[in-house]
Amino acid sequence: MSRIYKYILFLFFGLLLFSCGSKVEIYEWVRLDYFTINAQSRDTLGSDTNIHYEDYAMLVQLNPISFTTVSSSDWVQAGEGFQAKNRIVILEVRTITDYNEAKPAGKLMNDVMVASFIEEGDQPENRVSLDDFISEFGKKSNRIEDGFEIYFRDGGGFASPCAGYNDPEKIQACSDELKQFDIFIQLSNGTKFTGTTFRVNLTNE
Repeated sequence: MSRIYKYILFLFFGLLLFSCGSKVEIYEWVRLDYFTINAQSRDTLGSDTNIHYEDYAMLVQLNPISFTTVSSSDWVQAGEGFQAKNRIVILEVRTITDYNEAKPAGKLMNDVMVASFIEEGDQPENRVSLDDFISEFGKKSNRIEDGFEIYFRDGGGFASPCAGYNDPEKIQACSDELKQFDIFIQLSNGTKFTGTTFRVNLTNE
């Protein structure tokens, strides 16, 4: 068998195997929407709302746009039938206002927050740290979901608003100040998204 014939045969079977795979939709994210919600009632929160911090959630709504369709193979896994062109590699939440003694304005909040996919967070075992969430998100074929939600970690401590102050005046000043946060997301291709939540009154009682 000639070398050219072998090459043509190899190419033919390669294309045949590739074409037999499941169809996979490749998506890209061009816009992310941000909402603040009551995690229990699922109601959207407006400015100046009073809510217990454990019921507060930041909802990041993904808006996937179909980029192309390919057949699954060893390097494109079908998974859920679709995957993202670029995965999320950075997720950061920063407080704009003084949250508590350990989290003054501008401080990163990742260590006191957890995340889950939309409406999975009512089960505590589905909530993981922000860093772990991004790591797992990327492992699952960059799977597309409706979005995800960010919550404060259970257990109080410095996840609780106005914790750590001993001065009554500082406690009162912190309690009187509405809380607000910035959300920053970066994709693997360098695309960046930012959002700012409404100011709300977070309580711990």
